[in-house]
Amino acid sequence: MMFDIQMQAGRAPATLERILQAARVRGFELQGLEVRPTADGRHYRVRLTVESELPPARLIRQLEKQVGISELTTLLKAGREAPVPAAASS
Repeated sequence: MMFDIQMQAGRAPATLERILQAARVRGFELQGLEVRPTADGRHYRVRLTVESELPPARLIRQLEKQVGISELTTLLKAGREAPVPAAASS
């Protein structure tokens, strides 16, 4: 299944590399990446499109743990977009 993860990320060195590594290591194949600075220039708005048979929550849990990542939203891409539940907090 293919899905998008949208998030806000700090502009610290290696932030984007950590996001991509989290996806790759956990078995999610990158299909697209869109990065834009926020209006104030202090953060990035990131849209990561990945494909995997694994549940999206597996990647979401790892991204939530990363410093500087916030406002995570996940959307399933299958004709029309439908929300995919984020990981439940432990």
